Amino acid sequence: MYLLEQNPAMMLPFTRSAKLRLWFKPLIFLPPVVNDPYEFGAIAAANALSDIYAMGAQPIFALNIVGFPEESLPMEVLEQILLGAQDKTHEAGIPILGGHSVEDPEPKFGLVVSGLVDPNKVIKNQGARAGDVLVLTKPLGTGIITNSHKTWARRGRPRKASCFHHEHVK
Repeated sequence: MYLLEQNPAMMLPFTRSAKLRLWFKPLIFLPPVVNDPYEFGAIAAANALSDIYAMGAQPIFALNIVGFPEESLPMEVLEQILLGAQDKTHEAGIPILGGHSVEDPEPKFGLVVSGLVDPNKVIKNQGARAGDVLVLTKPLGTGIITNSHKTWARRGRPRKASCFHHEHVK
């Protein structure tokens, strides 16, 4: 396993294959960013897939990673999260081959998506120059909003929830 470069912005793990291809394996693992479990799973999968596409790679397969509070949320919530991710990866034409789960007091979900790219065609997230086109695929600041909800809640002044309740299951 190697890192693409020493630059922290490019610290994506990869492995060289025999056919002069790079295997990228970014991991996305996040707390709920929406209240709908199905949508949360789909968003997490799309986020993981976008890291592969952003590097110019072709996704091959994915693995789930789950933190879930079995005592406080019904398993139907987890089923919806997994279904959302499965539907999104199916849309991308790749299978989810398995994964890992742990008990956690707060739901978290993500994927490791493995993808291949020609080493000469890797797209890097550095070296932008004035006049280059910047394509935004989603609004900026969603991580900041999610973290601010948690900070206010820890201070005893909760804001609009960023977590699931069993009534949100489809």
